Amino acid sequence: MPDRCVIFGCSNRANAEKGISLHRILFWNDERPEAKRRRKIWVNFVATKRAKWTPSKFSAICSKHFNAEDYEKYLVEIPGTRDYTPRLKKEEICIAVYPTKFARSSLEDEVSPRDKRQVC
Repeated sequence: MPDRCVIFGCSNRANAEKGISLHRILFWNDERPEAKRRRKIWVNFVATKRAKWTPSKFSAICSKHFNAEDYEKYLVEIPGTRDYTPRLKKEEICIAVYPTKFARSSLEDEVSPRDKRQVC
């Protein structure tokens, strides 16, 4: 089962309180042409920041890398929970959306001591 997000700079785990879910990379060992094409898009998204990465059947991407409009409400009837849970939009073959957002590194947000000293 997936444990962490595989995107470089992101180590999110599934956390219902924070609204983070993990989505396995699609179509492991599926030889249909459309399945291969969709899987390649997900794998290439991860590989843009992790050149030597190879996917496994447990590789997953967290919900932070998808847009809000990529989700649909799915009715759930479990006592003590919300009446719906967000799920990625699906088509006939499978999930119809692709990850599009990279995590911002915490290093990018911090200003280095050298940058603080520089005079404009």
